[in-house]
Amino acid sequence: MGSSAPREWTAQYVAVEHSTGGTRDIKTPEGRLDAKRFFEEVISVESPVHADILYERFRSAWGVARLGAAIKPEVDRAMNRASPYGADERGFYRSGSINDGVVRVPAQGQGIRKLTHVSTEELSLAVCRTVQESVTVDDKNLISQVVEVFGGQRVSAESKTLMSEIIDSLINEGLIARDSLGPHHCDGRLNYSGLFKRGEHRPPQQLPRPQRSRRGGRYWGRCWRDLPAR
Repeated sequence: MGSSAPREWTAQYVAVEHSTGGTRDIKTPEGRLDAKRFFEEVISVESPVHADILYERFRSAWGVARLGAAIKPEVDRAMNRASPYGADERGFYRSGSINDGVVRVPAQGQGIRKLTHVSTEELSLAVCRTVQESVTVDDKNLISQVVEVFGGQRVSAESKTLMSEIIDSLINEGLIARDSLGPHHCDGRLNYSGLFKRGEHRPPQQLPRPQRSRRGGRYWGRCWRDLPAR
């Protein structure tokens, strides 16, 4: 448990720890309705939220140790009925609201989310902001710093794979660029005096098109633009 140092682009994660409604047997019609209402509340507050976290919330609220074969299908149906969009390809459920450019980090004493339980848009935003604050940063330190933002201390193989996919996507979108001139090169034309306001578009002069390098390099940040939700 723990939390990283607060930044202006982070906010404490708000979790729904207890049900404000009934917790009747989910195998009954009344219990199914209770579960649907409970997941509607959790998704509304914690969106985007991973299915595994929804399972944890249900187990805690209903006081069950595990989701057995008789319960889990009912829980899955309640989760899908609670969200008009269902789960995305990574298993995240969302409400109708859009993440407003904030990365959610654990509050003091709150459990730390696994990186696989952090949505693509939050990871992407954390990468972009970290690169902008660092001006340049190499692969290893970029991934480590993003993991630390979410309260982690160790980069697992699973986290490294996920972060590599996020970074590749951001390079392809032109939101960060890979330095092809070596680990110590920094384009002096990139001078960030602060983060740009939402919606403000002031691209650095003559910014090269993003390129991938076969050699280990560093990333530099491009003008921040609102990231699309995934």
